[in-house]
Amino acid sequence: MAWIDDYIRINLHILGLMEDLVGKTEDWMSGDWKKLEEKFDDAIEQEITDKQLFRLGQEKNIEQSKLGHVYPRILRNSILVYIFGYFEKQISVLCTTYQNSNETISLKDLRGSVINRIRIYLIKIMKIEIPSQLSGQGSLQLINKIRNTVIHNDGIAIDEGLRTKIRKLAEKTIPFITIDSNGRLDIFPEFLFWVIKEMKSCMEELSTQIKDNKIRLE
Repeated sequence: MAWIDDYIRINLHILGLMEDLVGKTEDWMSGDWKKLEEKFDDAIEQEITDKQLFRLGQEKNIEQSKLGHVYPRILRNSILVYIFGYFEKQISVLCTTYQNSNETISLKDLRGSVINRIRIYLIKIMKIEIPSQLSGQGSLQLINKIRNTVIHNDGIAIDEGLRTKIRKLAEKTIPFITIDSNGRLDIFPEFLFWVIKEMKSCMEELSTQIKDNKIRLE
């Protein structure tokens, strides 16, 4: 079972690098915000006309909008999409390795989204107890819906049922994502850290289940 230990260890390391990426991205935006404030504070200290001051104010508002909303939204949404795609790929590799080792059906033979096919494969084909994160009501199912909303509808949840679910979870479980009256989602860095934590826990539990059940992976 050395293979599974090495595989999980490498993936946990890469997920850790993604945590670092989130932190460094936020630091970069915070640093640029500070530079912006200093730039305009210095300009205001100079002798300028009211017209120049007005233009400076307009320019500052535009730059603050970029740094305070536009850039963070693009970067955080992009990181979420990448992280989830990476996670799906790595768990799919476990299923494919099992298929090749045991000459059984593949993920492609099942129906549904990738994350649901993985869940079914683990339960029905590999016959192991899945981590709670992968269950029908688990955190990764909701994260998948949020990811799909970002990809296919610019982060706007049209389905009222999904809106309600996100609002409830935002109040109780995930306080780092907001949804406005139009269904528009805003993701905060803490949400991304939470997503990575859920993925790490899922991988660690999968590793334990595979070893405890002596699943053949070669």
